[in-house]
Amino acid sequence: MKSLFAAVTSIALFGVVPFAQAAQPGLDIQVYNPGEKGIFAVSSEIIAGEKEVVLIDAQFSIADANKLVDKIKATGKKLTTVYISHSDPDYYFGLEAIKKAFPDVRVLATPETVAAIHASKDGKLAFWGPILKENAPKQVFTPDVLQGNTLTVDGNKLEVMGLKGPTPDRSYVWIPSIKAVVGGVVVMANQHVWIADTQTEKSRQNWLQTLADIEALKPTMVVPGHYMLNKDGSQPFTIKSVQFTRDYLKAFDKEAKESKNSAELIAAMKKLYPGLAGDNLLDMSAKVIKGEMQWPAAEAKPAYPAAGKKVAVSFGETTFELNFHDDKSMSYIGTAGMFKGMGDDVQYTAVPIRPQVFMVYWHEPKTGSNVVHVQDFENGIVYTNIAQTDGQFLHMQGKLAVQNG
Repeated sequence: MKSLFAAVTSIALFGVVPFAQAAQPGLDIQVYNPGEKGIFAVSSEIIAGEKEVVLIDAQFSIADANKLVDKIKATGKKLTTVYISHSDPDYYFGLEAIKKAFPDVRVLATPETVAAIHASKDGKLAFWGPILKENAPKQVFTPDVLQGNTLTVDGNKLEVMGLKGPTPDRSYVWIPSIKAVVGGVVVMANQHVWIADTQTEKSRQNWLQTLADIEALKPTMVVPGHYMLNKDGSQPFTIKSVQFTRDYLKAFDKEAKESKNSAELIAAMKKLYPGLAGDNLLDMSAKVIKGEMQWPAAEAKPAYPAAGKKVAVSFGETTFELNFHDDKSMSYIGTAGMFKGMGDDVQYTAVPIRPQVFMVYWHEPKTGSNVVHVQDFENGIVYTNIAQTDGQFLHMQGKLAVQNG
């Protein structure tokens, strides 16, 4: 038993962790993370069964993606699927190299992630292309939409988690047969936590709830989305990474409330967490949270949170179900009240006003009406203005809720 433990530990230190199960062939997880050699220390996971391989996330640079290609080919197994777990470019820019090596592979992501990539990919490439130079993709691939919430590797189920919560764009992958959590952007280790993308206290509370949900699964392996090695050179693939992220978020919120400016906040966090990597992550996060810096950049377009979802809208007794098929097309049906049974298929445009608030407008072919919504997803409020063909205007205020089930 002692020699077996030593062998497994030795393998784990190099990022390849084998698991076995009685009823089905086992799964091997090989983790690739460029660490200090990369612009971002982002993780990718090669999950191999007896005959098949699934890749979770495709790396940032073409060079790192090509290393993934070599590792996948070395397994001697068929790459069936690439799953992109988040919409930041360090998760998907490497798809060009993956698709070149495996042209028939499926590339999938959640509707929220697909919409976010579609909305931001051109701006991201314009910014990062000159920095990455020859390691930038010449073509940015947008994943197809994952139907449902599961993937399989030789019959072993991989579950995309978090889709029914308040932040389905910040999901992760749970592998129940081996009790492993991989993918996503919610867990970090041994570096400052990137907080600039969660600018409201409520969004950070939602993040804490996601971490609590992960901990409740009692995983035996957690691969942080971004990490540096532990001080002893080992991989931080334990529940301690979840706890580190949780404690860091709580400390950041406390210090942000007590700090007058970003300089004070940065100093406070460095005192609490001396020696952490990623000073630039802390610097930008502190400036954004203290209102000294705009993030994302003004020209960046945030993803519309209802894309790929159904939304229930109620104006008192008048209710609708809006089905946003993607980031362009929507169908609706009146479910109660004066518009019950009325419906149409429309092309819509969503324009961000501020974080989580969008102006959404469309023309209805059947009635000829023009409809404008102001949708506040953080507070669940919608305002509508319907311009009818007879020159009359209908103004209503109501409630909206994204249906995650």
